Amino acid sequence: MCTLKRRKSVITLFTILVGMFMAFTIGANDVANGIATAVGAKAITPKQAAFLASFLEFLSAVMFGATVTKTIANGIVSIEHITIQITLYTVHYQHFYLLLLGS
Repeated sequence: MCTLKRRKSVITLFTILVGMFMAFTIGANDVANGIATAVGAKAITPKQAAFLASFLEFLSAVMFGATVTKTIANGIVSIEHITIQITLYTVHYQHFYLLLLGS
């Protein structure tokens, strides 16, 4: 029984870390798409773009992060529907995604 509890903890931690990594990479891609036009047009320098993007990403996370989390927790996914099978499937899918990134 202790092994199952530990396995769930490891899977949960791994899923959180992979999710954070994916959020970081997706966010970086979105920022690049949004700021590249201004840098390409020479309206701002890359240094200004990096500062502006960092500031605005932080500001949006602070202003809207709790609302997004609340919507996902209450309006999209019901916690009763999350099972160990779904968690394992998600971990395997994310592992596959990481393998694709590494290739």
